[in-house]
Amino acid sequence: MRAVPVGPWDCHRPTIWSGVVQVRYRYRIYPSPGQQQALARAFGCARVVYNDALRLRDTCHTAGEKISDTEVQRRVVTVAKRTPDRVWLSEVASVVLVQACQDARRAYRNWFDSLSGKRKGRGVGHPKFRSKRGGNRSGSPVTDSPCAAPGST
Repeated sequence: MRAVPVGPWDCHRPTIWSGVVQVRYRYRIYPSPGQQQALARAFGCARVVYNDALRLRDTCHTAGEKISDTEVQRRVVTVAKRTPDRVWLSEVASVVLVQACQDARRAYRNWFDSLSGKRKGRGVGHPKFRSKRGGNRSGSPVTDSPCAAPGST
C-alpha cells in the first residue's frame, strides 16, 4: 500500500497541550488491487454482520426478550461462521466483525437513550440497515482517530 502526503495546504497547525506540540499529518493511501479486494471483502462482511445484529436486536425487542451483547456477538459472528450460508465470514479478521457488532450495539443504545431522555441533543431515530449500494463506508478503523497512524503523536 502506497501512502502519499496530501499537501501542505491540508496540514493542520500544531496544537500545544501543556508544553507538548502535537502535529497531525494527512495521508491518502493507494491500495494495490489485491488490497482493494481485501478491503471490499472486509467492508462487505462488516455490513452483513451489522445488519444481522440489528435484525436480531429488532426481533428480540419485538418479542420482549432481553438479549446481552455477548449473546448477540455469539449468534451473529461465532455461530454464523459455522453455518454453510455464512462460512465466508471466516475469511475476514474477527476484529472487523466484532467492531460491526459493537457499532450496532452503540446505534441501538443511542436510540434507546434518546427515547428515554438520557441522551442530550436532538433525538436519534431507529438504527438503519446498511446498504450494499451507497457512498458511505460500512466499516471503520478500530483506532480512535482514523487519521492518526499507530504510534504517531
